[in-house]
Amino acid sequence: MKSESFLADAVLYKPFYMRFLWLIFGMAGEKTGKNSGFVKKIASFELRFISKELNSLLGAKLQRVYQLSERDFLFDFHIPGKGRRYLRAHLPSLLFLSESKPPVIQNPPRMCSLLRKYLEGAMLKSIAQQGFERIMRLDFASKSAGFALFFELFSRGNLILCSNELKIIGLVESQSWKDRQLTQGLVYSPPPPSRNPAAVSREEFLLFVSHSEKELAAFLATELSLGGLYAEEACLRAGVDKSKKAGSLSAEEASLVFDSMHALFSEEPSASVVYDSGNAIDAVPIKLKSYSSLEQRQLPSFSSALDELFASGINSASRANPEKERILRLISEQESSMDELLKKAELSEKKAGAIYQHYGEVREALDFLTAEISHFSVSEAFDKLKKFKSVKSFDKKERKITFHFE
Repeated sequence: MKSESFLADAVLYKPFYMRFLWLIFGMAGEKTGKNSGFVKKIASFELRFISKELNSLLGAKLQRVYQLSERDFLFDFHIPGKGRRYLRAHLPSLLFLSESKPPVIQNPPRMCSLLRKYLEGAMLKSIAQQGFERIMRLDFASKSAGFALFFELFSRGNLILCSNELKIIGLVESQSWKDRQLTQGLVYSPPPPSRNPAAVSREEFLLFVSHSEKELAAFLATELSLGGLYAEEACLRAGVDKSKKAGSLSAEEASLVFDSMHALFSEEPSASVVYDSGNAIDAVPIKLKSYSSLEQRQLPSFSSALDELFASGINSASRANPEKERILRLISEQESSMDELLKKAELSEKKAGAIYQHYGEVREALDFLTAEISHFSVSEAFDKLKKFKSVKSFDKKERKITFHFE
């Protein structure tokens, strides 16, 4: 019962937490893309543009790796004939080329030391976004070996260094999900692949739409992994109400949405920083109707737009509203804690379910142990528990029994 109550508390906490975010910052975030600069979460669609821009680093030598904060890394590359370029990874959600080198940690943590040990002096051989995921893979070759470096830009984010055989050498933090686990020594496994909207045919799209009960924008954002901002952009360009149920679209409306969605992928790059009342609120790789009423400053690359947005967000937060920065940091920490609590709650619920299902066996073993302890020593009583097949082990010192159920 304790685990069930704990789970209920954790689940009730999440809506309250989201309401707290709404009250303080409105719907700033994934739905509209109007983030507070440095908290922008890059979309899979946007990462395609970063991947192309990173091709300028191919053949470059990694000179030095720096760590700027716990989840902020800077990679100093030297491109033959062109000079120095910086690649910045701000976990959990940003990766871009940067023009500047901010202050760094003088005695960096273990992950930075590992990156220096294995990658400094190595040449960058290949760069690729993994499917339509928010994952970027960089392959390096040193004189003695090859290495793969994965940037995971979703959830809590991660930076994973692997051998040529994809065995994990080091990572920012160990993580586990229902279907995958990331920890040192294991072979790296990517998450289950998301559907790539650029690869979906018209016939498939019409079929998916007709079976969906979600609103159109939500369908595009989640079922087709397009992300909130670009899902709404596709609806706007198609002239179809984003809040309309996807399954209720006519064949003509569905085709219009399909065409506008696919047109996004053939759009010529036109990066800009978007401003609202003088404040930088987003950076985008293409021109969007969604932002047509707002001021925009065009920049030569999406990386330079992200670089400016990031710097603008940090500077304005620390200069004009340090309290907001503190609250955002606190929220980020609490969100991480909440994720861990929910994982533990899920595990506790499974354990509670197993105990409930096998209550008779557990009760019998405990009653037997209680009776035996009254006549024999604790050690002798525990030894007699071996007669119960479900008893996996017992700790005499802690007086703790571990049960195992299929």
